[in-house]
Amino acid sequence: MPKSAASSTGDDTSIFLAGHRAPAGVYRLVGTHREVRLDQDDILPATNDGHVAVYEPLAQTWADLRSVDEPA
Repeated sequence: MPKSAASSTGDDTSIFLAGHRAPAGVYRLVGTHREVRLDQDDILPATNDGHVAVYEPLAQTWADLRSVDEPA
């Protein structure tokens, strides 16, 4: 089973499956608003609903954008 798979549309979008190692970053569970932040390369968590958890990487989160706008 692949750790990630290229999108069927041919773009550079990747998906990552729960239980597989993924690079550090922020991921959204496909079909939900749940986000998971990995501070280092780690295993993406499974869900407890009996479905295969599929994640898509996010470029930036709203929290990341807010922290850029806040004065230091």
